[in-house]
Amino acid sequence: MPLFVAIAIAIFQGSNTQEFYMIDKNGEKTNNGLLIASNVLIADSGTVCDDEFDSNSAKAICKFMGYNGKAASYRSASFYSWDINNNYAIVLDDVSCPQPDFSYCTYTAVYHNCQRSENIHLE
Repeated sequence: MPLFVAIAIAIFQGSNTQEFYMIDKNGEKTNNGLLIASNVLIADSGTVCDDEFDSNSAKAICKFMGYNGKAASYRSASFYSWDINNNYAIVLDDVSCPQPDFSYCTYTAVYHNCQRSENIHLE
């Protein structure tokens, strides 16, 4: 009898267990740069994919990190030639925020269908 393994993909409502920060091209924490998410289920720290990501998502995450979020902007990694993009797994995909508040955001954690060029950079 064949053994089947099921992989469940769940959409999670935002909570306070996640942490976000940004790093520059050298991996140093900064106030703008490559967006890193940590404490996402069983995954280590990693990047956020641009699928479904929009200005509400940028504002929500900036606000979650303690910035006012009013002038948050974002770009995909395709605009940057940073080698650091390849040093992290992609841990969040399909981040969708109907309001600029992370408690209203949904996302797919750990599983993704993204390329490194889709990593989010916040400014």
